[in-house]
Amino acid sequence: MRRLVVLGSLLVLVGCSSPEHLAVVANSPSSLGVGDQRLTVGYRSEAGEDLANPQTEVDLVISRQGGGEQRVDAEFVWIAEPIRGVYVAHVEFDQPGEWVAVLEPENGPPTRETPFFVDPEPSTPEVGEPAPASATPTLADLDIGELTTDPSPDPGLYEVSVADAVANGTPALITFATPAFCSTATCGPMLEQVKGLRAELPSAEMDWIQVEVYDLTQGNPIDHIVPAALEWGLPSEPWIFVVDADGTVSARLEGVVSDRELRAAVEAVLGP
Repeated sequence: MRRLVVLGSLLVLVGCSSPEHLAVVANSPSSLGVGDQRLTVGYRSEAGEDLANPQTEVDLVISRQGGGEQRVDAEFVWIAEPIRGVYVAHVEFDQPGEWVAVLEPENGPPTRETPFFVDPEPSTPEVGEPAPASATPTLADLDIGELTTDPSPDPGLYEVSVADAVANGTPALITFATPAFCSTATCGPMLEQVKGLRAELPSAEMDWIQVEVYDLTQGNPIDHIVPAALEWGLPSEPWIFVVDADGTVSARLEGVVSDRELRAAVEAVLGP
């Protein structure tokens, strides 16, 4: 069985010599579909220097051949503070196929055009669709060291299975992450954000779950993707899905997320 695709396969155009800065579409293959999608874009020099930072405001310009141009605001999010970050924006794709991304920084030249692909629908459940009722193990089934590679795990993330969480009438936040084996080094930071928010909302009536994407009961875990990761169609890791009380996906967040975005996604299903 293949290992999950690394988040951030970078599609870069070659050829023309100017401009030299690059937009880097970091969404994993098959993660984008027609409709409102969350696009993650890096900003690099041709030599590979990361140029994204909270002081550099950018417009994200999305277009396709023969179609109209969209100009959307993009929020800066740290991947590894203060070294590397990306810009996140919500974009409406009206048809599948090849699209093009350009970043226009406030005080600099636009980047080269970067092609990327949109499928008819993404491989993962979309917002508004039922969450898969995956049978995941809990502390009632396994020791915590067989449930997560988090070096400082919160036991509260392993008390409820995904199947129960999407059917028990309360909202849920489900994190698919593998801190020890994460190819992008973003699983650990995302999981820390989730644990931090859970600690800030101790009275929230919702289930908080981490699913390790590899089977830790096996001798070589990365050769064994857990069934839930396959059932949810994950092309990469990490991912967060927020599910409402009816078991419907309310938010899907790939790779990196700001504290503001994560809190807003949770508060949306908790209600007033």
